[in-house]
Amino acid sequence: MNFGNMGNLNQMMKQAREMQAKLERSKEELTNTNFSATSGGGMVEITLNGDFKLMGVKINPAVVDSDDVETLEDLIVSAFTQATEKVEAARNEKLGQFGGMF
Repeated sequence: MNFGNMGNLNQMMKQAREMQAKLERSKEELTNTNFSATSGGGMVEITLNGDFKLMGVKINPAVVDSDDVETLEDLIVSAFTQATEKVEAARNEKLGQFGGMF
């Protein structure tokens, strides 16, 4: 039996545990971070957390028009899309170093 490589194996296991802990901290930081985006010159604001959970919607009453619901719907979709892109960019920046582990 060759026990000479046990030290290397132990070191690799330690590094894997450290990387896993760092990944978990990074994911928690993202979950606790909110990302907001607006559309229509700030008439609609959508806020998501780093897990893409919807945290808030703000709609300026001036944009609410019962005769033009489509415009409000488009503004909501636009703000949501922008907020999603912000979350994706932050996740890629923060978690990209971990490869496909997330």
